[in-house]
Amino acid sequence: MENRKITVLIVLSVLAVGSLTYGILTPSKVRRELAKGREVEKPSQEVMDDLVLPQRRSKRSTYEGWGRNPFSESEVSSAGAFSNLRLSGIVWDPEDPQAVINERIVRVGHEIGGSQVVAIKETSVILKEGESYFELRLGRRK
Repeated sequence: MENRKITVLIVLSVLAVGSLTYGILTPSKVRRELAKGREVEKPSQEVMDDLVLPQRRSKRSTYEGWGRNPFSESEVSSAGAFSNLRLSGIVWDPEDPQAVINERIVRVGHEIGGSQVVAIKETSVILKEGESYFELRLGRRK
């Protein structure tokens, strides 16, 4: 039984190599016609249209956009424009962060200097005044 499997495998391998060699070495019908000096008939446009795969249009999502760029620098101003507010420190706690602005302790939702505290991050505080947002950052001043 084992010898029979090996024999079949060898015969199939020889046939595969022979078929591959024949396919590589034998010129195509078009090349044979060109070698004989004959003009090759081109397929009609209808035949070509059937052979050519239809182009796929790129899939478009139904996402319409946020209406604004969330990473835009123009949406969040720097603290330089609001120099009357000074961030002295942040007490970071993921559940209840607190910040020290103008020597007052504030939390999210509190109001200071006409601005509302929107978010407190580990190194900065986002404030909203009217429709504009600005960010106070911790850092050394020169």
